[in-house]
Amino acid sequence: MKSTGTAYGLWCLSLIGISGIHRFYLGRKVSGVIWLLTFGLLGFGQLIDLFLIPKMIAGSTGAGAAGMVGGEEPPAQAAA
Repeated sequence: MKSTGTAYGLWCLSLIGISGIHRFYLGRKVSGVIWLLTFGLLGFGQLIDLFLIPKMIAGSTGAGAAGMVGGEEPPAQAAA
């Protein structure tokens, strides 16, 4: 289970120029690289993430954590 405190702590690294580490922690590797290379979308994305971290944590502990793309439901099993 991901910790909100840890995610916010990693978000604080953006204050010293290391943006996006919290996204790696929450399993969002592609956007983590984008945040890292663009300094958190020039700070705007980093500021928005301040409010979105609780939602990202809820998403990382749901279906997305089990490897499902975009939190999609697994396909229904056919009755035998």
